[in-house]
Amino acid sequence: MNPARKSSDAIPAPWNGAQMMEENRIGRGLQSARKALGITQSDVCRSLAGMGFSLTAAGLSRWESGASTPNPYQLLALCELYGISDPTSALLGRPGATKSTTSLPRIRRLNAEGLRKLRDYEEDLVASGRYLPVHTSQSEATAADVPSNIVPFVTKPMRIYDLRVSAGRGVQLLDEEDYEEVDFTEDEVPAQADFGLYVYGDSMQPEFQDGDLVWVKATKDIQRRDIGIFSLDGEGYIKQFDYVRGQNRVMYPALVSLNPKYPPMLLHEDSNFHVLGKVIR
Repeated sequence: MNPARKSSDAIPAPWNGAQMMEENRIGRGLQSARKALGITQSDVCRSLAGMGFSLTAAGLSRWESGASTPNPYQLLALCELYGISDPTSALLGRPGATKSTTSLPRIRRLNAEGLRKLRDYEEDLVASGRYLPVHTSQSEATAADVPSNIVPFVTKPMRIYDLRVSAGRGVQLLDEEDYEEVDFTEDEVPAQADFGLYVYGDSMQPEFQDGDLVWVKATKDIQRRDIGIFSLDGEGYIKQFDYVRGQNRVMYPALVSLNPKYPPMLLHEDSNFHVLGKVIR
C-alpha cells in the first residue's frame, strides 16, 4: 500500500493557463519567432499557402495580437515554418526551454543555389506582368506593363497596433512602436482611417465584439456620442463620449459603455484624460 501523499509532495502546476492567455504568450511567441527570422507577415502567409493554409496578413496579425488564435493544425504549420521543435517551451516560455538544433526553419531550408533559383523564378513572374501588385503609394509597373485582362490588385499599408485598448477594463497603454504594418485592399479600410487596433472585452457590445478590428482617425476633436479611443489615468479605453448626471445632479463628461452592465466613467477636473482618436468603424 502506498503511503498517503503529503500536501508538500503535490506536483506543481506546469503553468498558469489563465495568466498565459492574459499575457498572450502564444501570440507574442509567434511574433518573436517570426521577427527573429527577419520575415514579414506577408512572407509567412505565402509560405503557409504552400503548406495548404490560406491566411491573410490581417489574420496573422490577429493571431499575434491575441485577438484570435490558430487552430492546432495552423499552429503546427507555423512551428514547422519557424523551426520550433518544442512549441510548449518556445511559445509558453517554460523554464529550461532550449532552441532546436536538429532542424532549420522551413523558410531557411534552401541553400545558396536554391535561393538563386527562387530569385530567378521571381523575376520570371515579375516579367510576365501577371502577378504585379499595384500599391497606392508607388506603382511598380505602369498600366502599359500590365496586360489589359488583368485587374490591378490595389493595397494600402496600415499600422495595426498591438494596443490593448480596453472594452471592459483598462490596461496599460503600449508604446507607439508596438505595431505591425499590414496590407489591406482599399475597400477594407475607411478613407479617413489613420490606424487600426483590436478591441478587448465586452463593454462595447453589441456594436463591437471582443477581438474586432476597429479603424481610427487620429484626432483630438471628439463630439458628444462619438465613439473614440481614450487614455484615462494611464489606461486605454474604447468608449462613447457623452455627458451624464452625477449623484449631485450635476452633468459630467463621461466615457460610456454600450453594454448597460458597465457604469459610466465620470471625468473630473483632476482626471488625466486624453483623446487619442475617433473610431470610424
